Amino acid sequence: MKIRRGPLDKLFSLVIRTRDRWTCQKCHKQYPERSGGLHCAHMNSRRHLGTRWEEDNACALCFFDHLFLDSHPEEKIAFFRARIGDKRYDELYARTKIPFRVDETMVLLRLRSRHKE
Repeated sequence: MKIRRGPLDKLFSLVIRTRDRWTCQKCHKQYPERSGGLHCAHMNSRRHLGTRWEEDNACALCFFDHLFLDSHPEEKIAFFRARIGDKRYDELYARTKIPFRVDETMVLLRLRSRHKE
């Protein structure tokens, strides 16, 4: 079942790609702003609300690197562990295992403030 992308997801994607300077974090290819070729790639699936809009749970990846990491789980884990560290990786992974309620209004306010920076 496909997970619907709402307005929060679109804003989150923009925040992540902007934070990463419109550059793939694996191959380091730079893309023009608002490019569809650069994705907001999640470490843990978007179905986990506890990490869905956590900035450490995502980075900008080009289509090919996103596809590669999603189809090679061991390499994806190693990539994100190197990127955010073992402790933070384990914290975020643990949050995927517990039910989580999200205050979407607070998430929206946080993302809007991050987008202005």
